[in-house]
Amino acid sequence: MLARLRLASALKILIILFWGLMAFFLIKRIHLIPEIQPIEFEQLQDSETWMSVYFKGQKIGYSVQSLTKIERGYVVDQKSYLRLNLMGLVQDVRTLTSAQLNPAMGLRSFNFFLSAGPIRYQLSGTLSGLMLELTHVTPGYKGKNNIVLKEVPRLAAGLMPYLVQKGLEKDQRFKVPIFDPSSLSSRPVQVVVEDTEKLVIDGQVIDTYRVRLDYFDTHSYTWVDAQGETVKEEGLLGMSLVRTTPEKAVEGLAGRADLTDLVAATSAPTNRVLENPREVRFLKARLRGLDLSGFELDGGRQVLAGDLVDVTRETIDVRDLARLPLKGPEFEPYLSATEFIQSKHPKIIHQARVIAKGSRSPLEVIDRIVTWVHEHLDKRPTMSVPSALDVLETKVGDCNEHAVLAAALLRASGLPSKIAVGVLYFEGRFYYHAWLEVYWGQWLAVDPLLGQVPADATHIRFLTGGLDRQAEMIRVIGRLEVDILEER
Repeated sequence: MLARLRLASALKILIILFWGLMAFFLIKRIHLIPEIQPIEFEQLQDSETWMSVYFKGQKIGYSVQSLTKIERGYVVDQKSYLRLNLMGLVQDVRTLTSAQLNPAMGLRSFNFFLSAGPIRYQLSGTLSGLMLELTHVTPGYKGKNNIVLKEVPRLAAGLMPYLVQKGLEKDQRFKVPIFDPSSLSSRPVQVVVEDTEKLVIDGQVIDTYRVRLDYFDTHSYTWVDAQGETVKEEGLLGMSLVRTTPEKAVEGLAGRADLTDLVAATSAPTNRVLENPREVRFLKARLRGLDLSGFELDGGRQVLAGDLVDVTRETIDVRDLARLPLKGPEFEPYLSATEFIQSKHPKIIHQARVIAKGSRSPLEVIDRIVTWVHEHLDKRPTMSVPSALDVLETKVGDCNEHAVLAAALLRASGLPSKIAVGVLYFEGRFYYHAWLEVYWGQWLAVDPLLGQVPADATHIRFLTGGLDRQAEMIRVIGRLEVDILEER
C-alpha cells in the first residue's frame, strides 16, 4: 500500500505546479495590464481584505491582502495559506507577496516567497523603465534574468479599484498580460465586465460588478463592489474565494484529515482497466471533453486523426552507431541551459560524467541517466518550482523533479532532450504527468520516474517545452476524458 501511494503521489504533473503556483490566480499573481490613460480619482484608502479559500465547496485555506498609502505611492501585501491533499499526503503551502506601487498603481518592485514543507522559493523584481529585473532564489540556486515589457505594469491588487473609479460598464474589455513567477514569463488574459449582480455575503446584500477573466479557453470570475474591493472569486477547477472576517477566514483548517484529494479529483476518467499498463506497446484512444487544437498530439510516436490518438512504443535499434556529443543547430534549443535546467553548471556536468562512466554511446548514456535518476530520487510530492540543481541536492521529488534533473544530466552529456507533459494511465484513470523525449538518432520517449527506456504507450503527450509552454495544460486539467479503444 505504501509503495502504491508513493508512486501514485508522484503521478500528478501540473496539479502541483498549476494549482499551487498558477491557480492562486488572483491571490498572488503579478498582473500586468496595458497602460491606462491617467485619470483623476480619489486617493485610495488603507484597506485589508480577508478571504476564505474553497475547493469544490470544501474550505482549504485563506488569503489576506492589505493596501497601505506611503509617501510616493502604495504598498500591497498579500498572504495566502492552503492545506492540500495530494494522493493522501497533506501539505501546507504558504505564499507571501509584497509590492511597492507608484501613485497611479504602477508596479515599482515586488518580492514573492513560497514555502511548502522544506521547499522554499523566492522571486523579486524591480522595474526600470520597461525592463523587469528578476532575481529568483531556491535552496541550491540563485539566478537573475531580465524581461522586456511592452506596457507599463500594474498590480492586480490596485487594478480593480482603479478601474472602478475610472468607471466600469457592462461589456467593457481589457487585455491583461500576466507575469507568472513559476515560469518567469507572461501570458495574455482578457478581462470582461459581464454585468452587475447582487451577492449575499455573511447575511449582507452587496452590489457588485461581475468580471470574467479568460485564460486560454478557461474562465474565472471575480465580483467587486463599488469601491473596487473583491467580494468573491471563482477560479479554475472548482476553486473559489469569499470575503469574510479575519476570525472566520482562519477557522476550520487545523487538523483537517478529510480534505478532497486534488490529484484524484482532477484526473481524467477512462472506460477500461488495463492489467499491465507498464507493458503496453500500442494504445488507441479517443480524447473527449476539450478542443484539441494547439497541442502536440501528432508527431513522433503519436498519430492524431480527429479526436483519435494512436501511441506506439518505440522499438530501439541496438545498432547504436552515433557517438556523443550530438551536435547541430537544430539541437541547440534542446542542449541549452535554462533557468531551471542548469545543464552547464559544474555540479550537473560532474554528476553526468560520473553516471556516464566515459561511455560515448547515446543509448547507453540515456539508459544510465534515466536509471540513476529513477533509483536515487525519493518519490514524494513536492510543492515547488522544479530546479535541477535543487533536485540533485535534495534527491526528492515527483515526476517534474525527475524530469528536470534527467533533462539537465542528458543535456550536459550532449544528448538533446525536452520535457514532455500529458497524461499517464494508472489504476483506472489518466493522471497528469511529465517525462522526457531525448534524441539519439531519433526522438525517444523515456520516463525517469518509472525508469522506462522507452516509456510505455499509455503516456499520451500533449505538449513539450519549459514551464511557460506547459502552462497551456490548464486547458486539459479537469476536462479531459479518455476512452481506450485498443491496447496491446
